[in-house]
Amino acid sequence: MAGVERNVPLVLTVLLCCMWMGDAQSHGDVRLTSGRTGYLQIYQYGVWKYLCDRPQFFTDQSKGAKVVCREIEYPTDNPHTWNDYHSYYSYITGRVECNGTEATIQECKHLPNSNQRCHNNRMHITCSADDPCLSSPCPEDHTCTKISDKRYECKPVDHCALSPCHHGNCSQGNDTDYTCACQPGWAGRNCSEDINECEENNGNCDHACVNEEGSHRCQCRTGFRLLENGRSCGECLINGNRCAHTCVNSSCAHSVHCQCHRGYLLGENGYSCKDIDECAKKKGGCEHLCANTPGSYHCTCRDGYYLGRQKRRCFQQAETITDECTCRLRVKASHTGLGPSLVDLVTLKYGEKILWAVERNHRTAYKVVEKHPNFLKTRKRRENAEEIDTYHDNETLSQGKDCQKMYQNCPRDCMRMSELLLGDQGFDRLTETSVYGHPVNSSFGQLMCNRLKKRVSPPGVTVMVSFYPRGCGSEVSFYKLPSLLCCEKISSPLLAGYFYLWNKKCSVGYDFRSLFRAM
Repeated sequence: MAGVERNVPLVLTVLLCCMWMGDAQSHGDVRLTSGRTGYLQIYQYGVWKYLCDRPQFFTDQSKGAKVVCREIEYPTDNPHTWNDYHSYYSYITGRVECNGTEATIQECKHLPNSNQRCHNNRMHITCSADDPCLSSPCPEDHTCTKISDKRYECKPVDHCALSPCHHGNCSQGNDTDYTCACQPGWAGRNCSEDINECEENNGNCDHACVNEEGSHRCQCRTGFRLLENGRSCGECLINGNRCAHTCVNSSCAHSVHCQCHRGYLLGENGYSCKDIDECAKKKGGCEHLCANTPGSYHCTCRDGYYLGRQKRRCFQQAETITDECTCRLRVKASHTGLGPSLVDLVTLKYGEKILWAVERNHRTAYKVVEKHPNFLKTRKRRENAEEIDTYHDNETLSQGKDCQKMYQNCPRDCMRMSELLLGDQGFDRLTETSVYGHPVNSSFGQLMCNRLKKRVSPPGVTVMVSFYPRGCGSEVSFYKLPSLLCCEKISSPLLAGYFYLWNKKCSVGYDFRSLFRAM
């Protein structure tokens, strides 16, 4: 047994030397258990271990403690050290000689082990000796100030020095409190809550009120201008006509002029706005095809090409398209089969290695993972997804391996694309459509009501995502969207008939008919 006792300290000394020769980030770091004071520990192989200090770890405890305080960035010329006995911790033995000027204990001289038995004594160091404030003697919301080695003073915390009032002036109250005098437009304990002035009397605006941080501003409808008081709206007339887009106050007093939105040109009459055909000049910079839209334009590519990231150049598809499937939105039918088709979301084209997509009203295919980098990270199916087993035993599965691949991939990919294309906005997401041959932007909800042409009262109907594997059988509905669809049938004397309006407040049971009856 005596031989074992002599060899144990020697083995631990070898481990400690290896520890100091290793990476400083994972081996050899030192710390005190309570910041600038506490028991000395060294990090060894993923564990913080106490130092056995009997026999002494440092040949000179005072000099060794100075090095420790310097290494943990609490340098002091007069550290306080003491030892105590504890038998329930991991200990390391060894002998280190420091002269007190080293930056870390790794720079100290490592002596051979004394081969003495460890008595489980821990070394305690205080890097600011005789500081009575180290024990945190003051109550909460007070700071401690050292007067002498044994005397201290507790003073109330100056809350205002911390600038707690985000938009206001701070006043120190009693010892533990403060108050904020908020600037106009702000409220709350720390003047950090914006007041929505538009909620009260429309912010005293004639037309529209727009809330801003700490303030608000008034806006006028098309054909009107904001008067000098910043609240009232006066009719903006140019040669007796209202501005088609925006009325702007001129630099001259009581003078106004019309301004058009981006992508439009002001007419010679001074009030009308004409769409700029960007495609008329060098195809708008498009390499293949240019499509003009109201106030804008976009580039497309010929079949067999896809649009690059800059939305101008076209690149040839380097692989053969093997399969296609179309993802659609449909009303869930109350009987077996498919409900009415509402919107074609996207057509997926499966290449040998790349998945391509062509969105509705577009001709150009794009690489799905380039436009939607998170495509492959979306969940395979939500909890409310409805599996329909009809396509598993569909007779088309016998048509070959390609059709099996389609029935395995299309449902998952259509679900992912519906989530990406609708996003957090859901049916409120805008999409391009046409009215009387003119391209306009419309919400998916309104577009579906236009196609459905049927009144649907709250709580609404379920909208399903379906997929149609071209050349591999029939279309199948398989995934239920979380939002319900409501459409209101509105009588219009102007149209001598009816039109259908999407009810976006379907989920809360809001009925548009009561609004129109009151008008």
